[in-house]
Amino acid sequence: MQNLPIKVILLASTVGVLLHSAVIPVAGQASIFGVANYIPVQNKNVTDGDIISVSNGIYKLSAAEYDANIVGVIVDNPAVSINLDPDAKTYPLISSGTAEVNVTTVNGAIKKNDKITTSKIAGKGMRATQSGLVLGDALEGYSEKNPKKVGKILVNLSTRYAYAQTTTGA
Repeated sequence: MQNLPIKVILLASTVGVLLHSAVIPVAGQASIFGVANYIPVQNKNVTDGDIISVSNGIYKLSAAEYDANIVGVIVDNPAVSINLDPDAKTYPLISSGTAEVNVTTVNGAIKKNDKITTSKIAGKGMRATQSGLVLGDALEGYSEKNPKKVGKILVNLSTRYAYAQTTTGA
């Protein structure tokens, strides 16, 4: 059985003008949770799970480590989406909730609960090992010998500044 979304169109009750539409899945997609807003992205080849940043009002694939301008992740099947301009070439982006995020091991293998941040590979995340802005926390691990190979893991999105963990000797 295919999980088909239901499209809900919300109207202003007194004037009958379309305010926006939302897509709510009927079943499945339990791993993706969040409300998506549709945004235009400057780059080509934007894919599900890519990390997006904004600079001077322009949305683009994040391509810097510990990017201070993170806004969220592109998700093809968000739990709820709001599209204010259905005619524009836009992508659904969530900023909080749970999403599958494209990651690499350029900064080492990722373990559950590791902080995930942006990397130099456009749109892809990596394990955070120093203080800086993070996208959220890994809900599962990822290990790959080839650091340029991209995988996808669930991440609890909670963009914030995180301090590197330090250990002290006894």
